[in-house]
Amino acid sequence: VFIGDDLSIMKKYKCVMIEGTAKMFEATKNFTHLYLAFIAPKFAKSEGFSGIEAEFRVLSERKVADDIMAWMILEDGSADGTQ
Repeated sequence: VFIGDDLSIMKKYKCVMIEGTAKMFEATKNFTHLYLAFIAPKFAKSEGFSGIEAEFRVLSERKVADDIMAWMILEDGSADGTQ
């Protein structure tokens, strides 16, 4: 586990897990290839991903308790392949 604020360190690894909201998505979308999203039927008051526009292709999904878990990739091809 590595915790830090220098995102360039991620390019040294083949598989990296990132957790975050809109700011982390914007900071990493150019080199992130897969996304795992948990979609809940209940929303709490939060700014979350407001103002973010992105189109994903769902690769697989399944129900986990009351949530939906989905593996996705960005449709716009913004990931540059340098992972």
